[in-house]
Amino acid sequence: MHYIDVYGVEGDYSPTSGTELKERLQTLTGEAEASYTNTLWDYAQAGYELVQAQPEATAGNFDTDPSTDQNYYVYLTHAMKQVDGTPVKVSRTINYIYRTGSKAGQPVVPKDKIVKVFVPTYTIDQVTKQEVGTPTWSPDKIELEQISSPSIAGYTPDKQFVEGAFITPTSDDIEETVYYDAEIQNVTYTIIDNTEDKVLVADEVLTRGESGTSLTVTSLQKYQQIIEAYRQKGYEIVEHDILPASFDSDSTVDQNVQIRVVHGMFTRVGADKQVTQTINYVYGNGPAKATPAAPSYTKTYTFTSEETVDKVTGKVVRTDWSPAQSTSVVESPSITGYVADKTEVSAVQVEYDTADMEETISYYAGEQLVNIHYIDINGKDITTDILPSDGTEIAQFAQHLTGEAGADYTNQLRDYLVAGYELVYAQKEATAGTFDEDPGKVQDYYVYLKHGTETLVGTPVTINDTINYIYGNGPHAGEPVVTASVITRTFIPTYTVDKVTGETIETVWSGDGTIDPSVVPTIAGYTPDRLVIAGRVLTPDMQDQSQTVYYTMTEEPVTPDKVVERTVRKTHVEKQAEKRAASFETGQKYDEMQIVNREVVEELPQTGDEKDKASLILGLGLLSGATLLGTTELGQRRRKKKRD
Repeated sequence: MHYIDVYGVEGDYSPTSGTELKERLQTLTGEAEASYTNTLWDYAQAGYELVQAQPEATAGNFDTDPSTDQNYYVYLTHAMKQVDGTPVKVSRTINYIYRTGSKAGQPVVPKDKIVKVFVPTYTIDQVTKQEVGTPTWSPDKIELEQISSPSIAGYTPDKQFVEGAFITPTSDDIEETVYYDAEIQNVTYTIIDNTEDKVLVADEVLTRGESGTSLTVTSLQKYQQIIEAYRQKGYEIVEHDILPASFDSDSTVDQNVQIRVVHGMFTRVGADKQVTQTINYVYGNGPAKATPAAPSYTKTYTFTSEETVDKVTGKVVRTDWSPAQSTSVVESPSITGYVADKTEVSAVQVEYDTADMEETISYYAGEQLVNIHYIDINGKDITTDILPSDGTEIAQFAQHLTGEAGADYTNQLRDYLVAGYELVYAQKEATAGTFDEDPGKVQDYYVYLKHGTETLVGTPVTINDTINYIYGNGPHAGEPVVTASVITRTFIPTYTVDKVTGETIETVWSGDGTIDPSVVPTIAGYTPDRLVIAGRVLTPDMQDQSQTVYYTMTEEPVTPDKVVERTVRKTHVEKQAEKRAASFETGQKYDEMQIVNREVVEELPQTGDEKDKASLILGLGLLSGATLLGTTELGQRRRKKKRD
């Protein structure tokens, strides 16, 4: 019995189709024509499978030909076995991180991690014990579903969802990060007059900031200034809400504080309050991370209070605290091999309701520090080659960035517009750059700001100029000759206001105060003490102006042979022009027609009237010119004084 290995052979089988397993040859002997049976070799135990066997291989008869052996064949192939291999795991991890706000860098929710398992199946030749072909995988691929980003009040994710994807056994692990940015929240204030039961100010914005961030000292100071302004108006504070320590996360509703005012209070001494400042020094990285790097600095500030009590109810309606105190500048200790993220803690104003101040200075090994300084250069007429010494640093705007040496960084500048500033120039490194590789050097970059301004129209000012005409003697002495002449000039101020300090920078007045000369009315039988009211200029800083023309009764009629006293107009106008020019120099008010030079002129009656008219017209012209000349010179002096 011959066993032939025909693994890999296709078609009909013959003794030459494969390889004989000679060590498995079976030989049977017996008498001619006797029957025989044969048990085949246990090929399965050796990893074979039966393909074909001649019937005589298991049973038959011995032939009668002693010269020729009987040869029969069993054809075998290799058995195959499916074996599961080591599973392969592929994961997808989604991190949810706060990018801005007070929780920047912290996880929003626990990371979302899923792991998928792929199982390989190998085909093993049971004869050779070798792997045959390539494995099959179960499953061969998996579709990962799309994941929506969690909704967090007060924050906006940079991705609303993470896209789905297909993975296979050869895929790398997937890790994605969804960043959450803080939304801008408002803190508003409302002022209520309890005595009159009405709202004076409703939901006015006090300050704005990112969700979860702390309110600044500036916001507290502004709040106190508002309260003080109402005290100056005669109100007394009944109660006022304490500002929240930080902005909430509800963008649908503003945080609101209320101030209630009444009248008539008395004061008494209240309880003291202490504010403690603590500065901790810890290692920010390295083997000693989060452990103390130096002893903590601690200092306590004590504030005394004065309570305002309602005289009727005896209830405390307001508490006034002792003035703000300034903390000391505290320099960070020097630790060899480490760089502090702040070289010092600047002095700050501490108020009675300031929360206990705790700050941590971290020391980093191998990390660098970038400081962004904001410099107020208001009033400096420079836009290039600006130096930090050209202005004053705005301490509360300062930003501090840390990172590995050589790493790139980006920075979002402070919202200086909200504080009333305008950008003059910012170094490009204030918004993006690279951390240097010098541990002993701090990178300082500067943003230069100036104060923004706005214009406001003020309350108009009205100046009246009155000329009274009065009988100086005769039966009507003291009575008006005619109705007084009243001329009104209105001036409107326009103020330029500094948006940072609220101070008025410049005031410009509109309105023309010029009044032309006028002729005094003629009354039969009376002589006025002047014939012309000189031109004049009213200004907004004047009081109402007034002058009086007196009429004297003529004692005897004029006859042709009489000598008539006439006013020499040219001489009078010249005197008036000199007088007005002198008034512009001294700023003193004067009566234009008090000085009158007279000469005695002999005239014929029929020609005297025409000459009087001509002289009067000439006098008005010269006086108008003198007035305008004086006005022009005054304007030039005022403009020159303003420029100086």
